[in-house]
Amino acid sequence: PLSGTPVLLSTISVDIHGMGYGNGILYGFSNFSSPMGIYTVNPTTGQAALAVDLSASGYRFFALDFNAEDGLLYGYTEYGSPTGLFSIDPANGAVTFVTGSIPAANTQGRALAVGNGIAYLAATRGDDNIPLYAFDLETGTEWVPFTQPYPLDHATGGAAWVPAPMSGVGDRGAEGGAGPRLGRVTPNPVRGSMRLTWSIPA
Repeated sequence: PLSGTPVLLSTISVDIHGMGYGNGILYGFSNFSSPMGIYTVNPTTGQAALAVDLSASGYRFFALDFNAEDGLLYGYTEYGSPTGLFSIDPANGAVTFVTGSIPAANTQGRALAVGNGIAYLAATRGDDNIPLYAFDLETGTEWVPFTQPYPLDHATGGAAWVPAPMSGVGDRGAEGGAGPRLGRVTPNPVRGSMRLTWSIPA
């Protein structure tokens, strides 16, 4: 639950360093199991099954999340060559380089959340006083740092994308008809002017 006492669901059968949920499947990246790679995890039993073997690549994705917009997993690594953000297709195991490492003195990242086409990454150490970065998966060319109001502390993991509820936007009526839809803001994050799209059913 989002509030209250945590509830133990299961003990996972392999070590997991990053998780992502999509298409009704819980994914986790295991860096030290053999083989190293992305596993599907049964949250009830804790049993993990290898989905994508990445032991030959050398990539260790300590930060992982699922993007509902394109059906891909995204992982961040400072191990392997090149380092940075990658997309991983859970269906066929294809790994695609997206962008390089965050522009911080310490390029490590351990907490990744993806939503609305943006990848958010928390740096392992806030040694530059900028512990959070964002990358636009559609139009981005570089990581954009966030400063305040985020704390100047380091993150060792744990991030989640939680969509903010928007009254009357993107709702579907009782009959299943489409309601008004608010599109993406570009660029995101905004540094000056921005573009907002919207649509109505009629």
